[in-house]
Amino acid sequence: METAGSAAPGERLVISDLHDWLQSTSLSESESLHAIREISSPDTVFILTEVGRGIVPLGSEQRDLRDRCGRLYQQLFAEATDIIRIWYGIPQTIKRSGLL
Repeated sequence: METAGSAAPGERLVISDLHDWLQSTSLSESESLHAIREISSPDTVFILTEVGRGIVPLGSEQRDLRDRCGRLYQQLFAEATDIIRIWYGIPQTIKRSGLL
């Protein structure tokens, strides 16, 4: 998990590469979510990589990572007020200010 440092007052923390962090950590799913909540705030921006599209991996470890990312992302999305998916540079608003 990469962060753009700690956010100063009036600035936003940016967190990216959660899938890489999940792959390298030995924390359980609930512990991972707790660790993310500890460092983030309501203004935190998450840049998440979609790992659930495409061909299902043959290896059980890669399938497990894909499932863990999906469950973690679902938790983060449920708590988010705004979700914008960017696919090939085209932004698509999924959720805005708590409204679907």
